[in-house]
Amino acid sequence: MTNIRHTFRSQPRYCCDRVADLSVKYGTMYASMTIGNFVKKRKYLFWSTKNYDNLSPEVVVEGVLNYGNWDDVQELIKILGMEKVATIFRLKSIPDKYGRQNYRPEIKYYFNLYFNKYANV
Repeated sequence: MTNIRHTFRSQPRYCCDRVADLSVKYGTMYASMTIGNFVKKRKYLFWSTKNYDNLSPEVVVEGVLNYGNWDDVQELIKILGMEKVATIFRLKSIPDKYGRQNYRPEIKYYFNLYFNKYANV
């Protein structure tokens, strides 16, 4: 009988047409999603565009935090990482020279508290 854990670890890393990145971690395989695929599965969050592959991480974070549900937020954090999402949020939640920023007040308040507690930035 072969050691399954050893067999998985010896396999090379796969990439399947940007759909899923199959990786080996602790002897099991899991699929991680790209930003483009994440957005394509949640078109209801980005109704103003059809060009889902070219959305910047800043636009994706803003859309998900403002309009997504908790599962969307958690999936985005898995893809980009807590620190990156927190950094993008903090940079984009500061009003520009005209006093504009695109986060709703309750979203800005909640995620300031959330990222202050859970992000190490």
